[in-house]
Amino acid sequence: MVPPDPRNRPPSSMNMLRKRLYVRTREAIQICVRSMPAEVFDVDKFVEISGRADSCAVKRLKGIVKLKVRTGSRLYTLKVDPAKAQEVISRLQCEVREI
Repeated sequence: MVPPDPRNRPPSSMNMLRKRLYVRTREAIQICVRSMPAEVFDVDKFVEISGRADSCAVKRLKGIVKLKVRTGSRLYTLKVDPAKAQEVISRLQCEVREI
């Protein structure tokens, strides 16, 4: 009796499971990378992003004001001085809420 050729053997269920887990893990990593928060340093760019955003949150701290804009895929933040914050907030094109 001749042993079966190992190259013609169907893949084992364990190998198929490993391949599926690898693909799912790789996709999850790509999704996480795309949805990581990003800090914006240009006010005009932040106002432009706010045009396609769902909402904007304002967080007032001691010496700084953080503006957070949530789009469908990402959270963008901008840090400004308290004196300049009201000017930037008035230019935003989305619903603004205080945290």
